[in-house]
Amino acid sequence: MHVNRFLYEQGRVKGTDFFINSKLGVNLSAATSDGYGVKQYLPDENAVILTNDRRIEYDHLVIASGMNYDWNTIKGFEAAWADFDTPVYTTHNHSSWNLSNVKYLRQHGNYFHGDAYFYIPPGNYRGEVASFNFLATAAQWDWAKTIGKLSPTAKYHVVVGNDYFVKHNKVANDFFIAECEKRGIEIIWGQKMTEVDGPNKTFVLENMVSGETQTRDFNNLYAIPTANPGAELAEAGLANQESGGFLDVDMHTLRHNKYPNVFGLGDVNNLPTSKTWYSGVMQLHVLGNNVFRNIKGLPLNAKYDGFSKSPLYLDHNKMTWMTHNYEGSISGDCGNASFPMSQIRYFFWQKALAGKNIPSIYKGKSNGPPRYKAGEPKWSELPADEANKPNTAGYKVIRKDGTEPAHAH
Repeated sequence: MHVNRFLYEQGRVKGTDFFINSKLGVNLSAATSDGYGVKQYLPDENAVILTNDRRIEYDHLVIASGMNYDWNTIKGFEAAWADFDTPVYTTHNHSSWNLSNVKYLRQHGNYFHGDAYFYIPPGNYRGEVASFNFLATAAQWDWAKTIGKLSPTAKYHVVVGNDYFVKHNKVANDFFIAECEKRGIEIIWGQKMTEVDGPNKTFVLENMVSGETQTRDFNNLYAIPTANPGAELAEAGLANQESGGFLDVDMHTLRHNKYPNVFGLGDVNNLPTSKTWYSGVMQLHVLGNNVFRNIKGLPLNAKYDGFSKSPLYLDHNKMTWMTHNYEGSISGDCGNASFPMSQIRYFFWQKALAGKNIPSIYKGKSNGPPRYKAGEPKWSELPADEANKPNTAGYKVIRKDGTEPAHAH
């Protein structure tokens, strides 16, 4: 739950609310596989093989497998992260921690001097924008300097493996750059972390172009882990080099570009928009409509416009939003970051999504933003000339009366 992680790291959300209630809200309203995943896709046979070797055949398949974390990308990172006394943090709690381990709370309050780093890996990862807590953290540390808790010479750095903060939204990307400059946060571009030495509090950076390496000391290190779609997608021909290993789907209908009875949902899709929780919610409406129509042999008439949204934390009680679609930023994106509106947004967000009562949107009882009322608005039918266009997917379109539209095949 990347959207709530920063609230949890501040101690404003109980562990039971952050972990258990949100999972129950999803699990109680969704089918599960008792922990078994898919190890092999057989799209030419309309079948999948589960990790327990069970074979399941299907008429239609929706793939929502997300992305898999790779904790071994950085040598020594997991050991440093798991150790309670080493100031290395990430977007998750380590599996070895018990319920009494509160290391995740120490990232903000147990930094007293030296250099702090926030690391964004090159390539693919989960939590773009939603996990970028460095602006809010910097604001808290600036306050800590005023009361003598943090050394005035302490320096904050953001290491960015790519050449951007936000890939598909220039307004948000420029906002992060400007905010870092305003707050005195140094941006280190084009570097990837290759090794962490927890006992000595050092890490190694490698230049993405030249390959040159440098070793740096740290007194606080927060790193977003690398994450990638499963290799089984490419092995089955559902993903390719052009799709970057992600599911090769149509950007509007979310149907696979080769297999007409396969659809994608969420982070697994290769789409030119930010991979956020809200983008998945918006895709649900398109997907549900189009899968149903595909089963009935009707043309697909719902189009995903690339809508994506994420909270952007600015201080311990201030936030704004990143909102955009395929065409660019939507009005209000990264706007009104000043008091009191930002504080109102923050506390509304905290109350709505991080309180004891899990909202209906998490339980599937609400369509979600902006279609809170079930069935409104409905997707309009495509014009006859557009619905009857020849399609190259190779599937058969049948009208309700059993006839085929002109040119359909």
